[in-house]
Amino acid sequence: MVIVTLVSIVILTLKDAGQIAIAADIRGFRAVRKRTYYKDIRILK
Repeated sequence: MVIVTLVSIVILTLKDAGQIAIAADIRGFRAVRKRTYYKDIRILK
């Protein structure tokens, strides 16, 4: 019973860590004055 609880806690912690990393990246996007953007380039036929 204890092992099942510990495994579930570890799995939920790893999922939360991924969400926190994404949030930190998004938050840091506007940290510098010179912003960088990507431009979607489409090829015309």
